[in-house]
Amino acid sequence: MMMKPAQQLKVVLKVNQAREASAGQYLQQCQQQCLLAEQQLQQLFQFQAEYQQQAAGPHVNVQHLQMMSSFLAQLGRAIEQQQQQLVTVTKQWQQAREQWKLAHQETRKVEQLQARIAAAEQVQLTRKEQRLLDEWVAVHQSHKHY
Repeated sequence: MMMKPAQQLKVVLKVNQAREASAGQYLQQCQQQCLLAEQQLQQLFQFQAEYQQQAAGPHVNVQHLQMMSSFLAQLGRAIEQQQQQLVTVTKQWQQAREQWKLAHQETRKVEQLQARIAAAEQVQLTRKEQRLLDEWVAVHQSHKHY
């Protein structure tokens, strides 16, 4: 027995739903990476502010100031790297969001197509049932006249 088109679309719909779910999971992972990168950057800024405050203190000797200066330079490089990391993961997140949106749109299109086809199939079935009922009534009315 041949499947109706609406039934055949169930397979396509399942594939699209799986693709959408996978894209959604990846989007969530990218969002978590962005949040983590942002938190790490904020921590680095906080460390930098604390050490700058210590370096500006009244009881800092030259040797300690040189160590602090060297450490602040390293912290500055770490901040730059973390900012670049944040830019990178933000781009990944934006791309993942676009991929999810496309997958979501495709799923909705298939769902709408399936609904239209199912409605058309139901109309055809209703017409066929009505035609059969009309024929049955006509046959039974013609038998009453004999």
